[in-house]
Amino acid sequence: DISLSYCWWHGVYCCETYKQLPTIISTTFTCTNEDKFNIVALELGNNRLKNGGIPTELGYLSHLQALHLNNNDLIGTLPSSIGRLTKLTNAQFHFNKLEGTIPSHLG
Repeated sequence: DISLSYCWWHGVYCCETYKQLPTIISTTFTCTNEDKFNIVALELGNNRLKNGGIPTELGYLSHLQALHLNNNDLIGTLPSSIGRLTKLTNAQFHFNKLEGTIPSHLG
């Protein structure tokens, strides 16, 4: 339903909805009232995103603290824009076909 806030989309978690995170994401999130509608977690693992790449636009999600893209057969490189995600503390990229380097603060 397009009328729903993106905070209620499957796999997208904002500060207002993070209490409903699946147990697979074991991260404690830091949220303030100003952060209410900021995306803090993307749980997109096991979604059959085969042969796609990771969009550079993810680097604009400055409040992102957890990013799970595991088990999707993604191809290409980890975009350098991921390096801008300074709050990211929980990232999963395993079981993909990614190559290249991991930004220094992630790994």
